[in-house]
Amino acid sequence: MRSGTTLLSALVSDCFALEEACESETHLWRAAPRNRKVHLTKYPGDEVVFRHVLKKDPNLWFIYMLRDPRDVVVSIHGMDRSTYFTNLRHWKESVEAAHAIRDCPRFLEVRYEELVRDADAVQRRVMDFMPFLKKTADFSTWDGRKKLTPQYAKALNGVRKVDPASIGAWRRHKGRLLAQMRLHGDLSETLIALGYEKNKAWLQELEGVEPNERLGLVADRIPAGKAFRRRLREHLHARLYLIQRAVLER
Repeated sequence: MRSGTTLLSALVSDCFALEEACESETHLWRAAPRNRKVHLTKYPGDEVVFRHVLKKDPNLWFIYMLRDPRDVVVSIHGMDRSTYFTNLRHWKESVEAAHAIRDCPRFLEVRYEELVRDADAVQRRVMDFMPFLKKTADFSTWDGRKKLTPQYAKALNGVRKVDPASIGAWRRHKGRLLAQMRLHGDLSETLIALGYEKNKAWLQELEGVEPNERLGLVADRIPAGKAFRRRLREHLHARLYLIQRAVLER
C-alpha cells in the first residue's frame, strides 16, 4: 500500500528475536501462527481481514502503518518504476478498515513519518505494545543487509538505512496528487483530522498545476461485481484464519 509496511516488517524481523517470520508478503490466513510462537506476517490490504478477527483472537496483535495519503499516492514501487503504485481509493479503504478496530488493545497505529524520523522511539513503542518481544538491535542501526529478500528490496526501492527523505514527496508530483483528488475528492478535511495539516492553505501549492492523469498499477475504480467478490473473499479469509487457529489451539 506504500505506507511503510515493508520497512516496518523488515525492522521487526531483523531487530527482534522472532521464532518465525514470513520472508515475503503472506496473507494472514495463509500463515496462521502456531501455538505459543511469535510469528510475523505482512500483507498490505489484510487490514480488511483483521477487522473481523482481531477482537476474536487474543493471541493476535496488529501494527497498522499510517502515512500521509499525499505521499502514498505518489509513491513508486521498485517492481515497476515507470508508474505510480496505488491511489486514494485504496488508501481510504485501508484507513476505514483500521478505524473499525483501533479501540482494540492489541491494535497499534504507527505513522510512517515518525518511523523514519525517530526509528528507535517507534521501536520502544512497539516493545511497550508487545512486551514479550526481545530486542536484538536498535531500529536506527538497521541497514537491510542481513536478511532483506529481493522482493522486499524492490518494495523499498533499494537497501538503505532508515531516513526521512521521502516525507513530502508529493511536492515533486503535484500533478499526480491533483488528478487523484479530482477523482476521489479533496483531502483537506482528512489531513486536518489526522494532523497532517492545520488548515486548507496547503491547497495553494496546487494552483496552476496541470493534472497528471497517468494510470497507476492499482485501479482507481472497481466494478461492482469485483467489489462484491472482494468482500466475499474478505469474509472467507477471516473464517479460514479463525478455523486454523481453532485447530492449532487444540
